[in-house]
Amino acid sequence: MARALLIVDIQNDYFSGGANPLHEPEAAADAARRVLESFRAAGEPVIHVQHVWDAPDAPFMRPGTEGVEIRREVAPRDGEPVIQKHAPNAFLRTSLEQRQSDIQSSTQPAVTPPSGGATTGAAPSTSGAPASAPGGAGAGATPGPNQLFQISLEQLRRGSPGTARTGLLTLLQQYPTSDLVPDAQFYLGEAYHQEGNAAGADSAYAAVVSGYPTSPRAPTALYKRALGMEEKGNVVGARGLLNELVQRYPRSDEAALAKERLRTLK
Repeated sequence: MARALLIVDIQNDYFSGGANPLHEPEAAADAARRVLESFRAAGEPVIHVQHVWDAPDAPFMRPGTEGVEIRREVAPRDGEPVIQKHAPNAFLRTSLEQRQSDIQSSTQPAVTPPSGGATTGAAPSTSGAPASAPGGAGAGATPGPNQLFQISLEQLRRGSPGTARTGLLTLLQQYPTSDLVPDAQFYLGEAYHQEGNAAGADSAYAAVVSGYPTSPRAPTALYKRALGMEEKGNVVGARGLLNELVQRYPRSDEAALAKERLRTLK
């Protein structure tokens, strides 16, 4: 029976120096390289999947950046197709399902992304929902935004920010018109913060303020941005954000906290 190797999302932004570095992605890249070499030696087909996040405020995998490029260890050769996806599910609005049919067998997801996510390598889902949910939902499940949000929050509370981040990003990409988007964007910042990714957290919080200024989460997000600036030693930046908070959201609880912070900030 024919088979193909599917390599998904092994891209520079997931490595040290990238916009969203993960834990020990080098091991995944090395494993991918070894399997890739064996498939090439056998003359078996290889398909590369590259995630491109083309939203204006995308924190990583942005078009035209070095971070979006496929890692050199598994870089495509001439004749090996590269399928670009814009959602966690590699089958959603891409030609992957057709290529799978052309091979006349189930594409073998022999290599998973450095993040360990299985959603993009799962069986195709034509519903527009992710193929699987974070936290162990079975392949083929199609959770809606409410379920994704609750699962992600539970993972965040359990101290699994990476899993929470995956679920929240899925929600934001798959359900951009959901009423839960402002909250999901805010908790994405919380997940990044737990992971120690200060730049990712700041970007996520900023997206709440700029994209959903009337959300109850906006003043909190702005306050958290100010705290992040202060932690980095950027007192001028922190003071500017605190003043903005007081001016834009004068009746919020965070405005009172900001005023107190401004009195003690040096």
